[in-house]
Amino acid sequence: MTGAVDARLREDDVCLTMGGEPTFVSIDDMDSAEWNTEALGARKRERTEVLL
Repeated sequence: MTGAVDARLREDDVCLTMGGEPTFVSIDDMDSAEWNTEALGARKRERTEVLL
């Protein structure tokens, strides 16, 4: 069965990666905690609303 799954993934051009999750990097505040280690921040919420 594994061969069939692998063939289907190739057929459908499904590509898998590890550790390449999308990230957002602030162009004007690259060093603050909200863009590096903190889960939430005032500017982060603002940017999220703009992107949505």
